[in-house]
Amino acid sequence: MSDIQKLREIYKLKQVYRLNSVGDRKESSAEHTWSCIVLAEYFLEQHPKLDKSKVFELLLFHDVVEIEAGDTPMAPGFSREEKMQKERDAAISISKKLPKEFGKKYLGFFEEFEKQRLLKLNSLKQ
Repeated sequence: MSDIQKLREIYKLKQVYRLNSVGDRKESSAEHTWSCIVLAEYFLEQHPKLDKSKVFELLLFHDVVEIEAGDTPMAPGFSREEKMQKERDAAISISKKLPKEFGKKYLGFFEEFEKQRLLKLNSLKQ
């Protein structure tokens, strides 16, 4: 039962509000994650060679860092390196609050997602 209680940490994502709005209110990060998964389902039908499970896992966990880091879009006076470090610190902290193996799995997904983001950013610079 203690593992179930630890998993509640991830449910805090429903209480994190993003800077963008949905109608007359702010969108929660959990809503954003759900929307990403719905869009992925649609686009993955057009790319059957992609690993659907892997895409869903990465999307499911991609914004969990916002539980501690908040929604941190790039803004003037806030460097990309500061944003990345803030999110990395949050990911490590959150992973320690989760059941041990699940926390390791989450941290692995976070690191993989960030690695892909860096590869994409670097390719855009060239």
